[in-house]
Amino acid sequence: MIDRINEGYCVDDSRLYVSGASNGGMFTYYLASLLPELINGYFLEYGQPMVGWLNTPKEAAGSYMISLHGRSDTTLPPAGGIDGDDMWIYESIPNMFYLWGMVQGCDITSWNRVKTPFDDVPGNLNLACYEYTKGCKTGRSMRCEYDGKHAEDPVYMANIAWWLWSTKYEKET
Repeated sequence: MIDRINEGYCVDDSRLYVSGASNGGMFTYYLASLLPELINGYFLEYGQPMVGWLNTPKEAAGSYMISLHGRSDTTLPPAGGIDGDDMWIYESIPNMFYLWGMVQGCDITSWNRVKTPFDDVPGNLNLACYEYTKGCKTGRSMRCEYDGKHAEDPVYMANIAWWLWSTKYEKET
């Protein structure tokens, strides 16, 4: 698909990002395991892999990942485990970010709450974001949570991913 897009459009291959919500979030993480050398950033909107599909290859080092998830989501519970319909078993988001941080070379003990430009946005739904603050070589991994259920999109949904991804290019200039 990317080759086809490149045939007709001017695309900067060093700035390819993917995003997906719910099952699309699961697919986004799956792409991280399949094409880590091609994609530079991932945005999982209330999604994480099912048990047995948590694969973070070392080639993903240098990529940026952000997850935005409602604390009260029972469809894809952030703490992992069985969903609200008793049909699927998911990995926990903390587990996912632990492995992502290991691949990025982060100091795993440096997982801390961090301030974002969206902390004081009206209607931010008690946003809280966390990331590894030490030792990460070139990538970033940020987990954000808010008061909400599955598919209850905060107003800043797309903007927070753009903000995180753009920090990569601020460092390069």
